Amino acid sequence: MSNYDFARTYFNQGMRKIKENQYKEAIDCFHRAYELNPADTNIYFYRGLAFAQLRGYDAAIHDFDSVIRFQPDNYAAYNNRGKAKSYLNRHTEAIMDYTCAIEFKSDYATAYFNRGKAWAKQGQTLKAESDLQTALKLETKTGNMAFVSVIEKELRLLKEDNLT
Repeated sequence: MSNYDFARTYFNQGMRKIKENQYKEAIDCFHRAYELNPADTNIYFYRGLAFAQLRGYDAAIHDFDSVIRFQPDNYAAYNNRGKAKSYLNRHTEAIMDYTCAIEFKSDYATAYFNRGKAWAKQGQTLKAESDLQTALKLETKTGNMAFVSVIEKELRLLKEDNLT
């Protein structure tokens, strides 16, 4: 087997570990895959997701930075880097990342939702409501009613916070 084949095997093991919510083990598998194939941006992306699940937000940001360096139009990497920055209360930076994600994928409801929440944390209620309404409109079209109800709840909370 070649290094590429071994890297793919470790990557697949990491993906299984993520599905089993075994994030530390997933990171170990992705690290082994990285050592054998450092050019595979999927390794960075999924290792970043695993780091974020373990609240290793700085490490997650580092991995999403790597994805973006190799794939500057990877909207999902911008969105997930933004989420990690939001968890670190770096909302202005997060908003910039969500905006990049939206620029690359204008119908990306998740990025609108996340940006809306970040605007809300900064007290930018009108911008928050606008983004959440856009997310709701986009997601309603997909029929993902579970996410639609999450967005609706966030909108209700935003309106309740403005009444107090």
